[in-house]
Amino acid sequence: FDLNAIPEAQQAEAGPRLARRLRIVLERTTWVDPENLSNDPGGLPEPGLGDDDELLTTIELKKTKVRILLHRHFFPDGSWAWVFSRSTVAAIDPLYAQYGFGWLGDRLPAVFFNVVVAGVALWQWTGLAIFLLLAWFVSLIVTPRLLAILRRGARKTRAKWDDELVAALDGPARLGVIATVLFLTVPWLGLEGPAATTVGVIWKLLALLFLGWVLSRWVDIAMSILAKGAAARKNEMARNFLPIFGRILKIGVWAICIVAVLDSVGIRVMGLVAGLGIGGVAIAFAAQKTIENLFGSLAIAVDRPFQIGDFVRLGDHEGTVTEVGLRSTRIQTMDRTIISIPNGTLLSERIENYSARDRYRYRPTIGLLYGTSRAQLELVIDEIKKLLERHPRVYHDGVRVRFARFGDSALEIDIQTWILAQGYHEFTAVAEELNFEILAIVERSGSGFAFPSQTVYMARESGIDPDLAKQAEQEAKRRRQQGDLWIPEPPEATRT
Repeated sequence: FDLNAIPEAQQAEAGPRLARRLRIVLERTTWVDPENLSNDPGGLPEPGLGDDDELLTTIELKKTKVRILLHRHFFPDGSWAWVFSRSTVAAIDPLYAQYGFGWLGDRLPAVFFNVVVAGVALWQWTGLAIFLLLAWFVSLIVTPRLLAILRRGARKTRAKWDDELVAALDGPARLGVIATVLFLTVPWLGLEGPAATTVGVIWKLLALLFLGWVLSRWVDIAMSILAKGAAARKNEMARNFLPIFGRILKIGVWAICIVAVLDSVGIRVMGLVAGLGIGGVAIAFAAQKTIENLFGSLAIAVDRPFQIGDFVRLGDHEGTVTEVGLRSTRIQTMDRTIISIPNGTLLSERIENYSARDRYRYRPTIGLLYGTSRAQLELVIDEIKKLLERHPRVYHDGVRVRFARFGDSALEIDIQTWILAQGYHEFTAVAEELNFEILAIVERSGSGFAFPSQTVYMARESGIDPDLAKQAEQEAKRRRQQGDLWIPEPPEATRT
């Protein structure tokens, strides 16, 4: 080193210190290839430099370029040697301040800087161990106090969900504090290259693990709160679906974290998926029905066309809903068999929910004997109307009892009304009671129920009466001449 700019009394101490600092700066900034140096002891002339100067390399210092020069130094006895130039010696301390190890580089033994494992110096390994211990102790001290502050804030609100969210941080919070301490301290070690990349990936892994852990716990809390609300509303289907949705959300959270970690190490997940090519298309086709059923279950959960325990008609099937899963809905038929219907199919099927009705239509038709008199018929209709109007389980605004038609074998009475019932079995019980009452009314009237029958009269064929046929022909002619024959339409004068 050209130490002429340094007082002679300080040169013995400054020389080794400057040599160590320059070596550290060169190791951390640039590589000087010995093959690029001249083999001529006298050096080779370079443009812009004097005959006694040789350029080793340049290093950036605060947006300026510092040249590391060798200078030919002549001694009093006429000999000479190549030494680092005075300008280079003057730039060593500023360069070390930017690229060096600070006060550690001047105080630690040389072994801490000379021993390098996996591109990381011994002093840096030591620093990593110290910072890990520091992060652990800080988490032990800071985490309880941080959670105590959050708990006090949560207790000030009327809501309970924020207390649960804070309680869920008990485990992850310590990991979050450790990741934060490492994020603030590790940059002091000045790691570079693959070592810096590896430490960065580890820190991202800790941060994403903390985030995934917290979000997973919060998803569980959200599902628990929603399940309590569904139980209060007696929404059994929602209670069955919420755990499934919770698992799907947690899988999504961890999938995003894994993708982020893979991206941080340089693995492009989208490129990997695209590279699957035909295999990916085949998987997509194979999973088509599964995805369709999954969306079907989501549609059922959102639209809620039925609940667990409802009596429904799903397409051509009738029964009680026993289970709604991610793939299929199960109903128990009246024959006590279980039918599984894929949820994707239900998206396009007609769904009829009998349990959702607040009243059921009661519409029997009774047929009385043709020998029933008008008075008997009127009495039966009147008694049935009064029965329905006075019954507490009948919707009174919808009572209709009419002598509807002359049937092939009976005088037919149509009955239509609505029965107030909460279920199909309750409806059939009320309908049975009404049927018995109507049976008693018909019996009291002296009439009876007709059944399909025919009356056959045995007689010899007498043919058409010629006298009556002639009279009918003359009457039709007369009405036609007088304009009184209403065929094909009545005359205008008869219309009002």
